[in-house]
Formats: sequence, C-alpha cells, structure tokens
Amino acid sequence: MKTAIVTAKIDPKIKASAEKAARDLGVSLSFVISNKLKEFAEEKTITLVPNQKMVKVLKKQLADSRAGRNIDGPYATAEEFIKYLNK
Repeated sequence: MKTAIVTAKIDPKIKASAEKAARDLGVSLSFVISNKLKEFAEEKTITLVPNQKMVKVLKKQLADSRAGRNIDGPYATAEEFIKYLNK
C-alpha cells in the first residue's frame, strides 16, 4: 500500500492522550488517524462535540427561541436578510 505523510498541528496533551488510548487498544496512532481520514473522505461528514462555552450559548439561544426572544425573520430573499444584517 502506498502511503503519504500528513502534517498537522495538535495540542501536545491531546496527542499524548490519543497515543495512550491507541496503545491501550493495541493499535498505532497512525492507524487511528488513517481510519478517521478514510471515514471522513467517504462519508463527507464530521462529528463535532461542543465545548462547555458553546453548550452554554446554545442553551441560551434555545431558551430565547422558545420564549420568542431575539428572533427576527423569516426573510423572503437573501437580499432582505442581508439588509437586516447591515442595519
């Protein structure tokens, strides 16, 4: 199998944790990364896990939406929406 080298900037703590997790499973980090890249290329989707700050923002937005606060629209056209944004 032909291989290519991929260079990525990763937080050293995350890298160390990922290496340990891979080692505990008996596989290499390269194996894990290759499989995740293959999955991404085939499915063209990615699962993102929000951090605590994002969860807080999303909960506030959901509460506002349910209470009818901070809502505008709908807009008939993109131009109408852009006009609203430029107010």
